[in-house]
Amino acid sequence: MSYRIKFGWQPSKTLTYGAYNAAGSSVVVAAGTSLPQGASSPGYYTVVDAVVTPDDFVVVKEGTVVVGSGEIVPVVEIGGVVSAAGYVGDYKIGETLFFTFKTNGTIGSEGDGLRVYRSDDTTPVTPSLATLDDDFSSETNVHQVAITLLVSSYIVGNDYSVVLSGATIGDEVVTTIVGSFSIENRYQRPVSRYNFP
Repeated sequence: MSYRIKFGWQPSKTLTYGAYNAAGSSVVVAAGTSLPQGASSPGYYTVVDAVVTPDDFVVVKEGTVVVGSGEIVPVVEIGGVVSAAGYVGDYKIGETLFFTFKTNGTIGSEGDGLRVYRSDDTTPVTPSLATLDDDFSSETNVHQVAITLLVSSYIVGNDYSVVLSGATIGDEVVTTIVGSFSIENRYQRPVSRYNFP
């Protein structure tokens, strides 16, 4: 498994890093290894390293000056989802909802595809009536989800999470929430002559 080393620093600097085991008793990656700046992300330095492991310690330098350090931890940005949709709104039963999310790589295999879960249930909605359009509108790594909210599958008055399950993105197998929505589950105050704003 590889780990991504990320570091934010002043743009256009020459940074290097070295990695050491948790005890500090041995070198895992030699000091002076290049930590390049992203071509489209000034001030954002990143490298994927297959040698480091969780709990290793990384030291980042600009020249001979230490400018940062940290511990290697398992990747938390689960499987490369760069931008999930978040909450996409409250819908009426019978409508079709659409939302998009972005990944940092192509979805090579959809694995188990999309699963939709009601907020109080660990069993996916069946059938979910959810479809995934890879590279939506010819936009690389932008994906559209469409879900038809039929009464045969969905229940009014609930929140739902949409999970991309077991998909391959780049070289990682991913299971992550890509969006959430509700069906007629947001409070609307009744209008009367006694509750003017």
